[in-house]
Amino acid sequence: MPILRDTGATVDVISQRFVDYAKMTGEHVWVKYLLNDHLVCLPLAEVEIKCELGHIKTRAAVVTNNPGRYVLGNKTANLFKDKPFLKLEKINAVMTRSQTKRSTEEDKNKEAEMEQPEEMTHFKIDEEILPQADEEFKVIKQLVEVDSKEFIESQHQSRDLAPLLNEAKTENSSKPNDFKIKENGMLVRRKIDKNEIERELIVVPEKYRDQIKSLCNDSTSGHLGIVKTKDRLARYFYWPNCYKEIDEYVKTCDPCQRVGKSNDKTKAPLTLVPIISEVFSKINFDACGPLPTTPNGNRYLITAICLASKYPDAVPVPNIGSTSIIEAMIQIFSRMGFPKEMQTDQGTSFMSNLAIEFAEKFGIKVTRSSVYHPQSNPVERFHRTIKRILKVLCIEAAPEWERQIPAALFALRTIRHESTGFTPSELVYGRNLRTSVTLLYEQWMNPEDEGNNVVEYVFQLINRLKRCKELALDKMLEMQIKRKVWYDR
Repeated sequence: MPILRDTGATVDVISQRFVDYAKMTGEHVWVKYLLNDHLVCLPLAEVEIKCELGHIKTRAAVVTNNPGRYVLGNKTANLFKDKPFLKLEKINAVMTRSQTKRSTEEDKNKEAEMEQPEEMTHFKIDEEILPQADEEFKVIKQLVEVDSKEFIESQHQSRDLAPLLNEAKTENSSKPNDFKIKENGMLVRRKIDKNEIERELIVVPEKYRDQIKSLCNDSTSGHLGIVKTKDRLARYFYWPNCYKEIDEYVKTCDPCQRVGKSNDKTKAPLTLVPIISEVFSKINFDACGPLPTTPNGNRYLITAICLASKYPDAVPVPNIGSTSIIEAMIQIFSRMGFPKEMQTDQGTSFMSNLAIEFAEKFGIKVTRSSVYHPQSNPVERFHRTIKRILKVLCIEAAPEWERQIPAALFALRTIRHESTGFTPSELVYGRNLRTSVTLLYEQWMNPEDEGNNVVEYVFQLINRLKRCKELALDKMLEMQIKRKVWYDR
């Protein structure tokens, strides 16, 4: 096999028909072709080079369209010590007249040799240039070399197929899909496909299953995915848990996982946002609607949520103009105080000069959510919850959603949040608000009044708030890591 020295190549390249399947390492390398920005993922194989330069062992990338020449890269070339690949006179900056004359004579001799047609008749084109199918596809070659008699012996010697052989000997044909032994002794499975056509599937023993899986997914099968690989296998072969093994094989196939589906978008890993520890220091705002018009003329809902305590608030407004939004913010700030930072989307109402001037006047830092990415603003998830609560309350009570807002907010403030492990009211007030469930509990339990004075109550409240804050921060960090692991899987 001719060896070509490529000073611009990093790795070696070899034709697939010169590589034994057992020499494949299972590793892959990305290769960029000359004058082309397209990258190709090629498998690596262990190769052994014996030539006039020496005898070494290295690894090379395996290609299928190589005409039969070995491309020697820089890494392997460095392994040949004291073996220059070019004569010194070939790399001289200036050539003498004698060197030029000798070089010209050598070129003429090479041209004369190429013009002799009788020597070309001794060149074995089929063996040196044209890739033969049985050499190019080693898996197919190895399977074809197994004759029917050897395969049947493997079936009967297989421990995994012993229960199936016993079932076939019982000659129970009452089931639509069962096993039988043919006249030559081969174990097959009778199966009726979706088109109600009966097929006889060859039951494959353990020693040939890896090659069958490779044959159904790799090479000419085109790495078409789990479903199509199963379909290709189900037409001809079967063994116990074969579909489960196909799932695992395709999911661990390196080329399949590198390329993915043609329409798949690359998903970036989830970035963890800083955890807010101070209550009401950062508030997220958004507008929800349009909703059915109320008797007061309100069609929208300005929502807010504290990122530290998950404490929600909402104010109904007739429109989402800048003036209406600023008035709603003032109402919310009267209950939460002015935050250090607030986050909104890039809606025109929140991006107006009036809204920007309002935030600057009160020293509020404003951050924006990503465009067309509502996941970056937690208040978006709050919209779905409050809409559902308002819808249920409107069915049970008055049809005006505006009158149900206090009840909806009360329910959300007194329920444990998954991220913090506490109710929003516990993190804000140090104790949970008394609900109807609490009133019923107190009526049945008849708790005695603790009778603590104001000083004792304040100290207990401070300790309770401090402890709740520490536990909430630990819980939020735990949930962040859990969600990142789930998202990045």
